[in-house]
This record gives sequence, structure tokens and C-alpha cells, in this order.
Amino acid sequence: MTIYRFVVRFNQPDPRSAGYLHDACALGFNDLQRITCQDLFFIKGQLSQEECSQLALKLLTDPVSQRDEYSILHKRNERSSRSNIHIFLDSRVQSQ
Repeated sequence: MTIYRFVVRFNQPDPRSAGYLHDACALGFNDLQRITCQDLFFIKGQLSQEECSQLALKLLTDPVSQRDEYSILHKRNERSSRSNIHIFLDSRVQSQ
């Protein structure tokens, strides 16, 4: 089975992010400048590229305010007991 990784983020700042930043500062983490919330989904199954797009568009995101990225995180070779791990890094994703 294949495991797909979907990352969903808001096009504008997510209100959750501001709340977490405020709470972190209240706890004494005063040097933090930004917290960015993203939703992370792992889906196990067999999906075509079109099915992945439709799943993201119709279920996981609000297309008006969010965008998504997906990648294949883990793909098991059915003929072998070994697992192949594929990690795709998106250059647009930045560590905060």
C-alpha cells in the first residue's frame, strides 16, 4: 500500500497561528516571531494523481482559502517484503 502525505495551508494567515503565538508569548517564549499552522494528513491506499487532486479539492481543503501539496511518502513493493521510502521535498516549503 502507498501512503500519501497531504499538507494544507491557508492562503492568508491562519487565525490559529496568531492564537498560538499569543499563548506562547504568555508562557514566556518572548523571542518567537511567528507560528504557522498547517494541517497534515496521511492517507493509505492506492490513488491516481487525479484522485489525489480530487480528494484534496473536495475533502481536505477549502479551495477559496486554502491550498494543498501532496507527495508519496511510503510505497510498498507488493512483490517484496521490503519497503521503499520516497521523500519528496518541495522547495516552496520553508522551515519556520
